[in-house]
Amino acid sequence: MVEIKVIKSPWLAEALALKDGMNLAWNRGYRKVICEVDCRELTKAIVDVGNMRRHAHAEVFLEINELMERSWCIRVAWIHREANFPADWRAGQGAASVDQGLTELINSRPELDLLLLKDRLAVP
Repeated sequence: MVEIKVIKSPWLAEALALKDGMNLAWNRGYRKVICEVDCRELTKAIVDVGNMRRHAHAEVFLEINELMERSWCIRVAWIHREANFPADWRAGQGAASVDQGLTELINSRPELDLLLLKDRLAVP
């Protein structure tokens, strides 16, 4: 039987996705990384380590901070939600999936290809 963990906090979901993405990039050998997130509060919390310790999800933020301190060039950048359609689409696909593990997208689907093309061309 598959145990499904429900995450009710959008903040926590964003933070866990960022942490997983950072771990994936590190494990794949990437050492120059820009993580784009559309949650401004998350980017602010990561920068403010002092307040991070008092947050309800402090353990996740501290893990992110530890990842950022590794020997690599990594930056977390805030972007507008509208600029993040491909990631939003992929997150929706993952949320609708029964498999709750981390999945890598090796080959994209036509729906995602169109969103990625629009993103690359900066088409609204």
